[in-house]
Amino acid sequence: MKSHPLRIAALASMLATAPSLALAEPGDMMHMSASIRMQIANVQMNIPAQTFSKDICVSKQHDARDIVRQSQRNKDCTVTDYRINGASGSFHYACSGQMSLAGDGSFEAKAGGGSHVNISAAGNVHGQSMTMNLSFETTPAGASCEYTPPAAASH
Repeated sequence: MKSHPLRIAALASMLATAPSLALAEPGDMMHMSASIRMQIANVQMNIPAQTFSKDICVSKQHDARDIVRQSQRNKDCTVTDYRINGASGSFHYACSGQMSLAGDGSFEAKAGGGSHVNISAAGNVHGQSMTMNLSFETTPAGASCEYTPPAAASH
């Protein structure tokens, strides 16, 4: 069962970063913290929350929607019902493949920069029903970096 939280962590990392072929431009360093909680049906053991943090380089024009936009570059995932209301918004998220998930998310820009993103999803991992709650928090790290925009998706 230990491989499941690692796969979820890989999904979370994919939401924040994506491979790219575009040219680098000046960016801002952000500190990202993420927490992933999941429960697998019929599993008696308690699966502890997985947390990680890392610094990521984002566009100088970064806003709370970037994490959602980057996730759309995964050919197995789609974002629909994308709604914006000022500095916040919501969306529906669905992934197919080995780890099928569907759920809803919300995001909000934080005063002073950064953002907060929440995703609640349910799905199937290798034949087992599961639920997942993902939370991302980004905060400006106060440094510059070379940002490389994600490559366009090829659907």
